[in-house]
Amino acid sequence: MGELGHRPPFLRDVDTLEREATRIDLVSPHAVPGLLWCRSYAELVYEAGRKVRDVVGLAQLRSERLGHLSSKVSAVFPLSALTGAPQQVRAEHAEHLLGLPDRVSVHLLPEGTLLFGVPGPFSLFRMADGREMASSDHLEANAVPPR
Repeated sequence: MGELGHRPPFLRDVDTLEREATRIDLVSPHAVPGLLWCRSYAELVYEAGRKVRDVVGLAQLRSERLGHLSSKVSAVFPLSALTGAPQQVRAEHAEHLLGLPDRVSVHLLPEGTLLFGVPGPFSLFRMADGREMASSDHLEANAVPPR
């Protein structure tokens, strides 16, 4: 897989935001946010889509992404995002989340929690110059407003 040119278009705009942000806040009403994915969870998500050709390669790239960033990360998502996955994926992902660096905080919402008004995952990026950029994440697209 490799560098930016090999990433699908829906990850290209977010790549720049992730690299340049000093803080990233992630909120997801139904799945674990992409920056926190272990490899097997990423494969599960990408296999559900239609536009990813190299599921294994992209899953590896995405699951290693957090290790290439230095920003502080805060994530909110429901426990069901983990419990809904197959047992082997749940176990790997739980181990992965427990091993995240101290600069990452995870806030799990109890089973049955609904995040009304949140149609899909979104991210807020605080840039070094103080600007804040938002991104609405979708399975096969990513809406990033112009800078």
